[in-house]
Parts: sequence; C-alpha cells; structure tokens
Amino acid sequence: MKRIKLNKYISYILGLILLSFGIVLAAKSNYGITVSTSPSYVVSLKTDIVSFGTFNYLIQGVVLILMIAVLREFRVIFLLSFLTSILLGYSIDLFTYLLNDFVAISHMIRICCFIFSILIVGLGLVFFIKSKQPILPFDMFVREVSNKYNIGIGKFKTCFDLCILLTSVVLSIVFFRELRGVNIGTLVSAVTIGATVDMFMKLFNKYVEIDEVCE
Repeated sequence: MKRIKLNKYISYILGLILLSFGIVLAAKSNYGITVSTSPSYVVSLKTDIVSFGTFNYLIQGVVLILMIAVLREFRVIFLLSFLTSILLGYSIDLFTYLLNDFVAISHMIRICCFIFSILIVGLGLVFFIKSKQPILPFDMFVREVSNKYNIGIGKFKTCFDLCILLTSVVLSIVFFRELRGVNIGTLVSAVTIGATVDMFMKLFNKYVEIDEVCE
C-alpha cells in the first residue's frame, strides 16, 4: 500500500493545532489538564489579565532559562524551541476563544471530552514529533539535561513531570485553598498519553511518511 506523503511543515502545523485543541478540550472536561500545561492553567484561573496560552509559553520560557543555566550553554535551537511554545500558546488561546461557549453539562459529556482530548493530544504529538522541528522547552529540558549528565531519560522525565504536577498542586492550594485545574484526569493523562502516542505512531509509520524533498 502506497503511503501518504506529508510535508514536514504541514505535519508541524497539524501537530500544534491538534495538541492545543486537545489541551483546551481537557480543560473543558474539568477532569484535569495535562501535566505539562497544569501550572499555566492553574495560574490562568486566578487572573483574567494574562491568558492561559500566554502563561503557558512564559512558564516554558522560565524552564528554558533554567535549562541554559544548568547546561551552561546556549544554542539557536533553544530560541526556536521557545518560538514553538509561543505558537502553541497562541493556538491554545484561539481554541479557548472558539470553545468559550461550550459547556460540558453532564458527566457523560465530560468523560467523552476527556477521552477525546487524550486521543487528540496523542495524535498531535505524533504529527509534531514526525515533523522533526524544534520540540517544546519542557521536552527539550528533559532531553538535554538527561543527555548532559547521563541520566536515564525515562526516569528523569518521570521526576520532572512529578515536579511539575507538585508545583501545580501547590499553586492550586495557595490560590484557591483547594484543587482546581488538577484532578484525577491529570494523572490519567500522564500514564495514558504515552500509550496513545505509541498507538498513533504505528499507524503513522504504516500509512504516512514525511516528504523526503522537504528534509
């Protein structure tokens, strides 16, 4: 069977669109946002001055600065990574606006939204990864620091995600005296998105290929 050829930049754009849509849909489900976006989402619930998407790339920028300090080096790809986080932030705000009037009025609809969000995020990550364009600062931090200090990337990512989750929990308690934005769904997404990515990656490799002319 002949595979579909896809321009790497189209794959990149599709990845950003699907990823941001899935993130906003997870927020709409009210079962818990994804781990990586949970700090920015919790902070955005506290104020209307700065948007969810803006907080997201600002926090990603802080992590990028931390990475530069830890690595003690700077590369152009770090700026490109931050640019990707800005594009994702604007895309998140766009979908937040488009879905502003959508309200999940029943538990069944909320559950469907949450499940659908995991699938969309997983598919978006596959398009994003296969485009081979600069990854987001959070993911770059894990990759670069683990490589620099010979730390198992899986173990380091788990520790990093737990730190992000703990930060979100602390922010939620400090701001609201209860958990908001972080819920059981946050943990569920943390353990299921990886499997979802694997599932869609197999389908992608079988039916789609990045156009070699664009490589």
